[in-house]
Amino acid sequence: MAVRRCNSGSRRLANNPDLIVLLSMPRSGSHFLRAAIAAGGAIVNLDEPFNPDLGDRSYRFDRFLRDEIAADSGWRMDAGNADAILARYFGRLAREGNGKPVLVDIKDDELRIIEWPATGASAEPRVMRHILKAGYPIIRLERRDLLAQCASVRRAIETGEWVMTDRATPAGPTLRLDYERTRRHMAMTGDSCHNVRRWIRDHPAVLTLTYETLIAGDRLADPARHALSRFLGVPIADGGGPMPRRLAPPPDRLVANLDEIRRRLAGDGLEWLPDLESPRWRNEAMAKAVVPPAAL
Repeated sequence: MAVRRCNSGSRRLANNPDLIVLLSMPRSGSHFLRAAIAAGGAIVNLDEPFNPDLGDRSYRFDRFLRDEIAADSGWRMDAGNADAILARYFGRLAREGNGKPVLVDIKDDELRIIEWPATGASAEPRVMRHILKAGYPIIRLERRDLLAQCASVRRAIETGEWVMTDRATPAGPTLRLDYERTRRHMAMTGDSCHNVRRWIRDHPAVLTLTYETLIAGDRLADPARHALSRFLGVPIADGGGPMPRRLAPPPDRLVANLDEIRRRLAGDGLEWLPDLESPRWRNEAMAKAVVPPAAL
């Protein structure tokens, strides 16, 4: 984990004290992390405001478009107004804190939610451009094991259990992964992560965490807790008790054909536990695996 260009906790929120942006890969532990940050009461957790499946929260983006933009004759929902709409919306989110900083979780696959017209896959999305221009502090949360990430996504889709709240783990394997679909998923997730890294590379206030270093058993790992406390300038829960929500079990408890998937990835020259820093993600085999999201 790393903190960039910040010397003290009080300075980290100085540029924009009202809003902190959590940029997270799907199934990377963001629910767990948000619960830990919000537990102390100094920072307000707004879940995922760009996720249309999280109920009818007053601050949800689609509700904002319907109630505050479409209903206002002075606004038009088009490309010319997109950046102004985003600025107004993030201001709306910041006010949810009632004087406290607000933590906003935005998934990698939600960054293009307001692309009018659509842009290329590697182009900087409007949402990201607004975040960088506004100078919000950024917590970046990744999951380095992309095979485990894929298995967790597939299980959540098939069962509808996006957040596990019990302590039980499946007695046996619960799903079989299709190899080609898995490889495409890993390729697109890896490329998306590379793009986010590229966009935030020069941002002055970034804390980077990974799923693998975030959690120790059921608890927030001490190194992650200390890094968060320094970055945010507020105490973070000490991890003395279990966090209220659990993530999906590791892939060896989820996937019936895990050994086959690992063997085929190795046969194609791909690591099943990839290092996202490696140029290996740009090799020919992965490039061939990239397909439009609709194919998933």
